[in-house]
Amino acid sequence: MSKVLIAGIGTGRTKKEKGQDTQLRQYEPANYIIDSKEYQTDFVARALIKHYQPDQVILLGTARSMWEKVYETFANEFCEEYYWNLVEKIEKSTYNNYQLQNTDLEKVNEVLNQFLGHSGSRCLLIKYGLNDDELRQNMAVFQDIAGYLQSGDQVYLDITHSFRSLALFQYTMMSFIENLSKKQVEVKGVFYGMLEVAREMDGKAPVIDLQYVYRLNNWIKAIHELESYGNGYLVANLVEPENRDIAKKIRMFSDLMNLNYIGGIKNIEGSLSKLDFSNISEPGKTVAGYLEDFLKRFAEIKQDSVFQLEMAQWYFANKRYGFGYIALAESIITRICEVLDLETTYRKQDREYAKDCLYNSRTSELVRDLKQEYNTIGDIRNNVAHALTDRDEKNFMADIKNYQRRCDKVAQAFKRLGQQDFSRRA
Repeated sequence: MSKVLIAGIGTGRTKKEKGQDTQLRQYEPANYIIDSKEYQTDFVARALIKHYQPDQVILLGTARSMWEKVYETFANEFCEEYYWNLVEKIEKSTYNNYQLQNTDLEKVNEVLNQFLGHSGSRCLLIKYGLNDDELRQNMAVFQDIAGYLQSGDQVYLDITHSFRSLALFQYTMMSFIENLSKKQVEVKGVFYGMLEVAREMDGKAPVIDLQYVYRLNNWIKAIHELESYGNGYLVANLVEPENRDIAKKIRMFSDLMNLNYIGGIKNIEGSLSKLDFSNISEPGKTVAGYLEDFLKRFAEIKQDSVFQLEMAQWYFANKRYGFGYIALAESIITRICEVLDLETTYRKQDREYAKDCLYNSRTSELVRDLKQEYNTIGDIRNNVAHALTDRDEKNFMADIKNYQRRCDKVAQAFKRLGQQDFSRRA
């Protein structure tokens, strides 16, 4: 596991001397404050290096960025010839004609490695990001960075310098790497040196950690997973530091949803409705609103068959068609069990008897509507449950297109069906 600092490098300001512009550039020196500790430097990255002591540093900038200043800041043995050669190539570079190349920065890589006492630091050129093509090229650079990182690495991102658009891009790309890379990489901090408020704070510039804002991306993803698919695992991970009991209940709910254990979902309703989110920080409280909406949907349902039918509707609405058809088919059998006063969930022989009623000469006419729907729905259910592949494109598209009509017909048949429709069991 390594600590890796990724920082953007800007162009700085040209310093005036004796009424003329010189080629010397600099950032404004400041007293940067990190966790109440003060670091006097003109590079936020240097303050972060001193404070967090990373093993590697990855610096990103355009061909016009202050690479000569980076070299001057970190070099123990200063090579004037290399320095002025660097300045010359930077000055000749323009947004559409880079004279400076990554190979020209290898000596800067070396001085960074020497300064840190570790290998692996890199200086990488990126484009200005003026159009989609340049943004794609910059994305490729971040994909290279993802290749450098190892599972378990902790990343500290500094977005203080460089163009504001590139800072936003770097912020987004780190979220991309953390969430979509196969490697387990953790962003430990997103830093911005707030030089703008130094005049109001006795010349001190706080280095703020935007990780709270960064983590909103994880909450967005987590709540989407919960709302759309019933998967609350990411939510549970985010809630757990504040309330383990709530996290446990949400995981249990998610397990039941993914197992399609509808009886368990029905039984857990009560404990979910009692969860107290008042001490959970935002945006975790949004989860409470989602769960409340979900529970309201089922709160007034007493019959198991209607609960299964409503769960089927929820699954269909969230494009979980397989679970939807399983729940819809089983709701029909459950409804017959209820009418016959049979056990609806635990006794297999009772459900088998209810299924036989669909085809028994004494009762099949009385449940004609359910039988007609069950013939189609049951076939689809069996294809799903047994992972069969005999549904061609035309048929499976029809299964998706017609789910609502089938749910409506089953609901109407439920309303028409009463205990008086059946002869006494033999």
